Amino acid sequence: MFIGKVVGTVWATKKVENLKNLRFLLVQPVDIEKEETKSIVVAADPLGAGPGELVLVSFGRAARLACGNENISIEAAVVGIIDSIEMNRLAFKNAVETFDEIKKRLEERGVKIDETGNS
Repeated sequence: MFIGKVVGTVWATKKVENLKNLRFLLVQPVDIEKEETKSIVVAADPLGAGPGELVLVSFGRAARLACGNENISIEAAVVGIIDSIEMNRLAFKNAVETFDEIKKRLEERGVKIDETGNS
């Protein structure tokens, strides 16, 4: 499972039968310790996430179960839309912020993040 930011939508008018009625998003993984990754994941979206939202994405069987069919032809799915992230007793509302912005706020408050994410 990872946290990512919705950066686009994939439109496919022709799909295999078990993918009909499913929406697909482009999700860019984010990391609090590094810049946004350059990789993009195509994820099925049974929840209706929108552009710029932070989402939880699962892979494999967990992704297929989230779409209601263990035999569906997907590898990744949005399993949650993030409302807030709480770190080091600081709550960050409006989850469209990237982790780099969160890290900057922590550093402004004197919190240092090491290589493992511990303060």
